[in-house]
Amino acid sequence: ITNDLEVALFDHLQKLKKYVGDIDYVPTVRTFSDTIKEIKSKEAWGKIFLVFVDPRGFSELQWNDVKRLLSIKKADIFITFMSYSFALNRPHALPGTEHEKTFDSVFGTSEWRKCSNQPELLELYLKQIQIFKEFVEVIPIFRTG
Repeated sequence: ITNDLEVALFDHLQKLKKYVGDIDYVPTVRTFSDTIKEIKSKEAWGKIFLVFVDPRGFSELQWNDVKRLLSIKKADIFITFMSYSFALNRPHALPGTEHEKTFDSVFGTSEWRKCSNQPELLELYLKQIQIFKEFVEVIPIFRTG
């Protein structure tokens, strides 16, 4: 555990332990990339996965990691895609900026440069997902503030 946020997450996971009963459960705080490695290591055992991905910020989901997750055949995956945050930051993603590099690594393509609004950015992300998953649904969640 390396920082205060991870300590808080670990403490919260410890409190949730009472809900899993007698199951041998050891809370673990790790990176998204390391979590995907763990899931992939169990894929060969014939396991079926239900995965929820809810990043803390729009830059946390690197496409290379998402692509590895999407490559798991027996997995239902829910991803919170913060289209509002992407649309808000899109004007800052100018050539040669860190925002541009971040958008490239999150979308896994430079095609986002052709997008000018929230629906277009979401549509592009869905198109990227559909390369790996046949069934893709959008569940709109509107949040303000």
